[in-house]
Amino acid sequence: FAEKARVATLDAAKMAGIEVIELINEPTAAACYYASLPNVEKISGKILVFDLGGGTFDVTFAEVKNKKVDVLTSRGDKYLGGRDFDNEITKLMKKKYFDIHNVEIDIKNNKQYLHKAEEVKKILSVKDKANIEINGPKGLQKIEITQDEFEESIQTYIEKIKMLIEEAMDASGMNPGRINQTLLV
Repeated sequence: FAEKARVATLDAAKMAGIEVIELINEPTAAACYYASLPNVEKISGKILVFDLGGGTFDVTFAEVKNKKVDVLTSRGDKYLGGRDFDNEITKLMKKKYFDIHNVEIDIKNNKQYLHKAEEVKKILSVKDKANIEINGPKGLQKIEITQDEFEESIQTYIEKIKMLIEEAMDASGMNPGRINQTLLV
């Protein structure tokens, strides 16, 4: 949350009659939940919380000791998320449709393409390629998108995620060898 959003959340809680003890970010909340799990008593150490949501990305390094969580550092980008990956897939769909029919599909004004893109993204998380049908000005067209094409299209976002993780590691004095657990949120 930016400061404006934090204040709005606190104001909303007050209007609802909720006493706010503390407002914490999602990765910190995930670390606190993790620390409260029964089997965590045996696990202490440094954790990395990787939170890639629909619209945002956050990474947090924390230390867990006997259910106590100390956040070492957090970094994030409130404009980087899974929707960006969906948008890249829609661009691939547009290009492939154009290559076949020499006619463009309007990816910006049609939610059907975003739904198809999310479907493709899910398929590509477990398979090497996804075959889907998209409807455009020249009718239904079956297209194939490969995992390699998808990964190439999102490379800029992946590099930004890596950069934010490295920034957080530097700020917390961490290195990959010191991380005991990784939480995917």
